[in-house]
Amino acid sequence: MKALVRPDEERVLLYRLDEGTEKGDRVRRAVSSLGIKMVTVTPAMLSETVGFCAGVPGFPSCGTPFTGDAPEEEMLVLRGLTQKRLDALLAALRESGAGRIDRKAVVTAANRSWTFLQLHAEVSREHAFLQKNRRPAHTVKE
Repeated sequence: MKALVRPDEERVLLYRLDEGTEKGDRVRRAVSSLGIKMVTVTPAMLSETVGFCAGVPGFPSCGTPFTGDAPEEEMLVLRGLTQKRLDALLAALRESGAGRIDRKAVVTAANRSWTFLQLHAEVSREHAFLQKNRRPAHTVKE
């Protein structure tokens, strides 16, 4: 007998992409157009685990709101999207005119026990590293 494996529920966690802002509203329309559940991660939730924020079973709330200095940079965190659905989401975001969102991550077995703040910090470090080590665009001399 084969075990029934339920795929992860599709979710997109939105940090600093608030309702009522032009960019936030564009992103939310793009995600909504695909029927993907959205979760707004507020600065008070930065002490919660990624697993809790993403609705992963077995990750209860820590019960303590974050009160420190919250990062300003927006971030998307994705859970349960297949490659096809990820491609569709990225296309919808491009078409929405929302602009770039430099910090993106996927919920993994490794990061779901991290706090959302830890994930944001790690993704920000990776982004800074990539920007610093980016090769200049090849220019053609005429």
